[in-house]
Amino acid sequence: MLLLKNADLYAPEHIGRSDVLLGGGKILAVSKGLDFRVEGLEIYDLEGKILAPGLIDQHVHITGGGGEAGYHSRTPK
Repeated sequence: MLLLKNADLYAPEHIGRSDVLLGGGKILAVSKGLDFRVEGLEIYDLEGKILAPGLIDQHVHITGGGGEAGYHSRTPK
């Protein structure tokens, strides 16, 4: 388990200073002033750091593009 303290949190809207508890590959809790005493818990103080969700760039060229992979990858005009 992992507790991230004092993060400037975006989720994706700006939430402000918050703590985030992670465990089992999931977000378990988000709140201000989380305090847990669990064996094996790692705690990181993110004071001054931004914490934001991961973003996926889904920009694709399904029918080809500018020909980077050769003539066969060019989009017809």
